[in-house]
Amino acid sequence: MGAVMFNLNNAAKLGTMVPPDFGGGHFGTARLPHGLIGPGIYMIVNLHTNNRYVGISTELEKRFGSRLSVVTELGFTTAQMDKIGVYWGTVLTQDTPSAGVVATPPLWKPARCYVSPLKGTVDGELLNLEQLLIRFTLTQIQGTISNNIYARRHYRNPTNSTITVTLEWGPGGLFQPGRHCAFWKGGEEW
Repeated sequence: MGAVMFNLNNAAKLGTMVPPDFGGGHFGTARLPHGLIGPGIYMIVNLHTNNRYVGISTELEKRFGSRLSVVTELGFTTAQMDKIGVYWGTVLTQDTPSAGVVATPPLWKPARCYVSPLKGTVDGELLNLEQLLIRFTLTQIQGTISNNIYARRHYRNPTNSTITVTLEWGPGGLFQPGRHCAFWKGGEEW
């Protein structure tokens, strides 16, 4: 059985993106959540609307840093932004072991190039990992997704085997750390 692991082991509430208001139109410095750097995949969760946004970036700090001024310009408060969280991390894939071969430890392959669409292989088939995470979230976890292009299109498992798809999320966000796992059968659409 092949596998895809979305390891979003970093998490934070986005309240730090609101600069302190010193009054009279004077604001302090807005900050990104600690550790939001480097390449990776991310999921923003908005508890106000139960909406999620999934994305990828070659540089998470730049992706989120460009939005710091928008938080101030639109007048979001820390209390409002603390109900919006971000989870970020990496993606790993694994092939189905050959008959009679047991890989110890399992041979995980990291997704190295975080550009859209993010691709990875399982059993020799190229998967769109960004679309898979969006469809996994829509069909297995529930809620709304605002990535319109991938949210509307079903995604078929291109392999002949079942792929175990796992989403893990870490502490510090809106929810307790956890994991959700589902089996995506060969040829099945999510």
